[in-house]
Amino acid sequence: MTDQDKSVSLLRNQKASHKGLHFYRMMALIGATTCVLFMVVFWLIWDDGVELIWDRIGILLLSVGIYLLTTSTSNKKLTYGAGNFLFYSFTIHILATNLINDFSSEYFISLILTMQAVAVAFRTEKQTFVYLLFLILLCGIGMIIFTEVNVNEALFILGTLILSAGMLFAIVKAKAVFQRSMNLRQEILGALLDKTETAVFLTDFYGDIY
Repeated sequence: MTDQDKSVSLLRNQKASHKGLHFYRMMALIGATTCVLFMVVFWLIWDDGVELIWDRIGILLLSVGIYLLTTSTSNKKLTYGAGNFLFYSFTIHILATNLINDFSSEYFISLILTMQAVAVAFRTEKQTFVYLLFLILLCGIGMIIFTEVNVNEALFILGTLILSAGMLFAIVKAKAVFQRSMNLRQEILGALLDKTETAVFLTDFYGDIY
């Protein structure tokens, strides 16, 4: 590998790292915003449910903390670990509020929305699969131990979660296949450009040169 190739590879890795940090920073900000929104909704609008208060404040502080972490460090491993911890903590928190309120419709909607948002945020298909499986199993165990929902309601809740999880995983898998295909094409194009001896200009649809 030439010095020029090494420099290009280094720049690409730095760009990917920056995008990863920016993504987790954005997800932490979304987590904090969503937590505040749910506070307003369940404390002021639908105030018939049981709210612990301290759990939502804890998730809000965790989201803010991880947001600040992403602005103060470039350690990818630390950031990814903290981001994934936030995803699972937020999910457990939402599931706990559902269990306390016997999966009333407004709380169940918040669980479905959370599952959809978190499932597509993971970096790999395996991480998404593990997360969805974790959520379904924890939900089933929680319903058996902590709720008084009847069998029909429990089957409906689990069936809805399983169906939603299956659709989400299919979307994530299709996205991953598409991304791998695009990366392969980019690598082939890069290899061809490296071997050509003539000048090649890449433009967008408007004719602007990259």
